[in-house]
Amino acid sequence: MKKILLFLFLAFSAVNCKKDWLDTFPPDGPTPANYYSNAAEALAGLNACYDNLSAQFDRLYGLGIDAIGMYCGDECVGGRTSPRDFSSFEQFNLNGAEVTLQNIWRESYTGIFRCNQLLEKLPDVPMAADLKARYKAEATFLRGFYHFELFKCFGGIPVVTKVLTPDDARVARNTRAETIAQIESDFKSAIPDLPQKSKYAANDLGRITKGAAQAYLMKLYIFDKRWNEAVAVGQEVINSNEYSLFADYNDNFNTAKENGSESIFEVQCKTGTATGEGNAHYDLESFENTPNPRGYTQPFASLRNSFQNNAAGAKDPRRDFSIKVNIISSTLLTSFKYNRPQTPQPAVQYDGELNYKLMRYADFLLLFAEAQNEAGNTTEALKYLNLVRQRANVNMPALNNLSQQQFRQAIYDERKWELAFEGHRYFDLVRWGIAGAVLRAQGRNFVDGKHELMPIPTNEITLNPKLAQNPMY
Repeated sequence: MKKILLFLFLAFSAVNCKKDWLDTFPPDGPTPANYYSNAAEALAGLNACYDNLSAQFDRLYGLGIDAIGMYCGDECVGGRTSPRDFSSFEQFNLNGAEVTLQNIWRESYTGIFRCNQLLEKLPDVPMAADLKARYKAEATFLRGFYHFELFKCFGGIPVVTKVLTPDDARVARNTRAETIAQIESDFKSAIPDLPQKSKYAANDLGRITKGAAQAYLMKLYIFDKRWNEAVAVGQEVINSNEYSLFADYNDNFNTAKENGSESIFEVQCKTGTATGEGNAHYDLESFENTPNPRGYTQPFASLRNSFQNNAAGAKDPRRDFSIKVNIISSTLLTSFKYNRPQTPQPAVQYDGELNYKLMRYADFLLLFAEAQNEAGNTTEALKYLNLVRQRANVNMPALNNLSQQQFRQAIYDERKWELAFEGHRYFDLVRWGIAGAVLRAQGRNFVDGKHELMPIPTNEITLNPKLAQNPMY
């Protein structure tokens, strides 16, 4: 089956512990001391490490980090038909009390806690050595990944690499460099014992692969502007021949093609379960035909108008696949990527079947092309940019003979068109150093030196006085 079992288990925060933290287990139930006694229990613990990768409403990708990537960027605003009003993010009137920031912090550190718990218990579990090594690699990567998502939002954050007790849970923030070093260490440590995607059995599709760990290591290097290192590890992913672009762009958002050739890493979503594993974007993006249509992600007309004509003289088909003119008004737009027809339709809201995409091969190729260009290899970089532009049903004309600066602008545009509403845009603008200029041109209240980072949730600072707030908040 295509879905990893998301077994909810030992769900405690890694940093906001109270004195009754160790007393929350039923007296006759499993405890950290007695649970990890065999391979099946180790697998359940590993699956719990994946649980915080959720696209359910108010989870990590159900208007969490994805919302910051969209609404703090230049592609769309959030609707006003929900209690979750993102106008403070859009105008950068933030103070740290925002529920979304608290959710991101909680979900990420709960995931880190679960990874650390498994990594501490796994050495003593009697099981096959090769399987134990793989479980360790998966958990190690996920620990680095949760730290990476926090880093993107908050900068240097508390790096947690062990299970914290209530007495040692109040820790200070690490520096930016220290945070990056730990993420790099986790990604690199995981790579040797992770299988390539093609080596996983069908019922394990969606688990962390060697290619995913290498791709995210490349992405980390790009965030840190280590271009040559990014090119080197990215080339390993390309040379593996594990990934290819779909000929049809639309297949990236087709439930029948999930975990397919273009998938590097995606959140596994499943409708109709009692444990809430669906994709909330199914309702959040819709104006129609869902249990609770919200029309929440509303693109700017400027984005829709920016799409160009392809080699056949028709409008780039990614425009109409990504943006829909809705049934309410011909001047009101809605995003459309995750609001795909489902049969049967979910019976409850926020329960879409379509997996949430964290990294597609197209995203990877554009990042790799960017790294090549910044490393001084613009001619080589053009090959990978054009691969994305010229997939069969997109058919955009090839770009040639660009200077390094012209190539930068081409990447700015191509990532906007290819990856619209996939949660990358704000983080791209920040790492490119153009967020202030782009967003102020839209009338946003973006302040350089401040709004490249989100404020640390004020509730976390109250609970942990050692946490220092980000500058100017």
